[in-house]
Amino acid sequence: MIPHREKGTALLSVLLLVAVMAVVAATALDRLGLATRLARNASIAAQSRLWLQTGEQIALTRLADANGADGAAVAAQLGVERSVTLPDGQVALLQLDDATNCFNLNSLAREREDGTLTAYPRAIRQLRELLLLLGISEADAIGLSTRAVDAIDSDSAARPAGSEIGQDGKPLPNRAFVSASEFTLIEGVDASLWQRLSPYLCALPRHELSRINLETITLDKAELVAMLDPDGLALSDVRAAIAARPRSGFGDVDRFLERPAFADAVVPSTVRGQLSTDTDFVSLRTRITLDGLTLAQRSLIERSDSGPRLRGRLWGADF
Repeated sequence: MIPHREKGTALLSVLLLVAVMAVVAATALDRLGLATRLARNASIAAQSRLWLQTGEQIALTRLADANGADGAAVAAQLGVERSVTLPDGQVALLQLDDATNCFNLNSLAREREDGTLTAYPRAIRQLRELLLLLGISEADAIGLSTRAVDAIDSDSAARPAGSEIGQDGKPLPNRAFVSASEFTLIEGVDASLWQRLSPYLCALPRHELSRINLETITLDKAELVAMLDPDGLALSDVRAAIAARPRSGFGDVDRFLERPAFADAVVPSTVRGQLSTDTDFVSLRTRITLDGLTLAQRSLIERSDSGPRLRGRLWGADF
């Protein structure tokens, strides 16, 4: 028999045990609920990604059907958001955009036979001219373009006005850009400057000079044409030519350069070679909402005579 003076202690022990068990039970239930929600979200995300890949296949089929069509016909499919009803009733939103109307950061270096990357002066000049056209000071334009080269070339020696060290104090990668956002590693590129430059920069999976599609270039990106030859292709004249683009498109580069704005311009063949009325790379944006969870994907598709092929994808809630 429990002594009278110990009954209070026994009661407290029981109450403490009950409280501990209640906390443990509540924690277990909370973790079970969390695990259930995580499992549900993972299942929805997996299903959504399968539907996003279905959207890719739809886009690839459409581009394959357009293979061999003129640039204006392909351009008509770009920049338009389309909805596609999936077998389970869900709706996916797809939009194809021209992915070549940008400065290709990977053109800053050429690849040698041994796989190393060496600076390409012509591309460096074009990046510098683009920065100047966007209102960047000459000193900053020289510094940014030089540091961008140091970030991609294979050597570890900094150029004059350049740097092999990023603004985080770590060495720059000395490899091709995987994403244009890696430009923010370069010293002097803050958030406001990146927001200003990002619409004009890209990192295509090749080291060739940028090819600008005259059928899809917009007035707000006229600088991408003018950077190729600032003397022969004055920015104001380029804007005038783009604004006067026929509804059916230019058809070929010569028709663009025959515009009155360029009557006195002598455009070198090397510059003409960077102008096009077709696109080699297309960006596909796909978005789907399933059970309240929205998932988006951006895919890079390369077009060629042999047909379109997927070159990469990025998942995310938004872009």
